[in-house]
Amino acid sequence: MNRCVLAAVAVAVAALGMVACGGSSNSPIRTVNGCEIKPVTNCAGANLAGKNLNGARLPRSDLRRANLANAALLNANLNGADLRHANLQAADLRGARLNGTKLNGANLTFAKLAKANLANADLRGARFIGADLTGAKVTRAQLAGATQCQTIGTNGVVDNSGCGRSKAKPGSSSATSTTVPLAVAPLPPLTVVRFEAPTTYSCGSGGGGGGTGGTKRHKPGGGGGGGTGGNGIVTISWSVPQAAQAIFTLDGIRPSSELTNLPAIVTNPAGQAAGDITGGTVTIAFSCDRLPHVVTFVWTQANAQGVPIPGAPAALRTATLAYAG
Repeated sequence: MNRCVLAAVAVAVAALGMVACGGSSNSPIRTVNGCEIKPVTNCAGANLAGKNLNGARLPRSDLRRANLANAALLNANLNGADLRHANLQAADLRGARLNGTKLNGANLTFAKLAKANLANADLRGARFIGADLTGAKVTRAQLAGATQCQTIGTNGVVDNSGCGRSKAKPGSSSATSTTVPLAVAPLPPLTVVRFEAPTTYSCGSGGGGGGTGGTKRHKPGGGGGGGTGGNGIVTISWSVPQAAQAIFTLDGIRPSSELTNLPAIVTNPAGQAAGDITGGTVTIAFSCDRLPHVVTFVWTQANAQGVPIPGAPAALRTATLAYAG
C-alpha cells in the first residue's frame, strides 16, 4: 500500500473519530431573539412570543419571566426548567415534557397542555384559566394556590372551582356563604389581532337575481330602479385567537346562506361555518341601494377547546361602507 493510500485512510479514520466524538458534525445552535435554544440555556426575560419552538430541547434552562405567549412548543423538552412567572398564555404545549419544571406564578391562561407531562412540577400560584389539560400527567405536581376556571382537567371535565370564591354574608354564620366574582384572576381581554374591511362599496352590473324574493329590508337588485341594480359586495377578514364565536351582521341582519335572501354569504374561503370562526375571510352580498351600510362583528371568548365562557369578555368591530359608485 503506497503512502497516498495510507494518508487517505488516516484522514477518513480521523473524520469518523470526529463524528463519533461529536465533533464538526454537530448542528449549529439555533438562536431566537437572542436566546440560544439548547439545554441549560439562560434566557430569563427573553421575548419568544409567537415563536415556533416545536420539539425544542430546553431542559434545566432559565426562562424566568420569559414571554412565551402564543409560542408553539409541541413536544418540547422543558424538564427541570425554571419558568417562574413566565407568560405562557395560549402557548401550545401539547405533549411537552415539564417534569420537575418550576412554573410558580406562571400565566397558563388558554394554554394547550393536552398530554403534557407535568409530573413533579411546581405549579403553585399558576393560572390555568381556560387551559386544556386533557390527558396531562400531574403526578406529585404542586398545585397549591393555582387558579382553575373553565379549565379542562386531565379527565376532560371542565373545572370551575376557581371561578368564584366563598364569602360569608355579614352577620351570618360561617356556614352560610355566597359566591362572588373571582378578583384575583380576571380573564384577559379578547384580542382582535386583525380586522380588515373596506370603507366603500360599488354595485355589480348584473341584476342580482331580481324577482326571486328576499327580506323586507334588503331585496335583491332588480337591474333597474334608478341605477341601483346589481348587488353590493364586501369582503372582510379577521383573526381573533381564543374566540368561541364570530357573529357578523349587516345593518343588524345575519347574512343568510341563500343568495335569494340578501344579505347573504357569497363565499367563505377559510372554509369554516359562519358563527364559529376565530379567523378567516368572508364575502357578503347585499342590496345595492347607494345607502351607507354597517358591518358589525362580535366575538365571544372560549377556553382552549373552543367552549364559550359564560360572562367572558367579548370584542366588537364595525365598518361603515359608503357607496362609491
